[in-house]
Amino acid sequence: MSGSGGFSGGKEVTTSCDKLKFDIVLSSPKPITSSIQIGDQLEIELIEDDVYALYNGQIAGGISAREASRLKYCLGKGHTYKGTVISAKLGNIRLSVSAGII
Repeated sequence: MSGSGGFSGGKEVTTSCDKLKFDIVLSSPKPITSSIQIGDQLEIELIEDDVYALYNGQIAGGISAREASRLKYCLGKGHTYKGTVISAKLGNIRLSVSAGII
């Protein structure tokens, strides 16, 4: 598989865009994550060919997982996603990503 992500040997995620759901820890968290609390919802956006979680319109961090390529495809096709914060400790933000609008 070409491109970034560093995953090899794994299966390609082919879940339908409407049913795509997974948990992820934000990569490269930004300072704004110090304000994020459990239960907050973040927008999942495709920005310049990368997938990010946004909090109050600001990039909180990146989405990097084996599901990211499928998520990128679905976002490009006009599907919308949100990330619900399931844990937030010292900038380590874990999201449950699913289809939907905030």
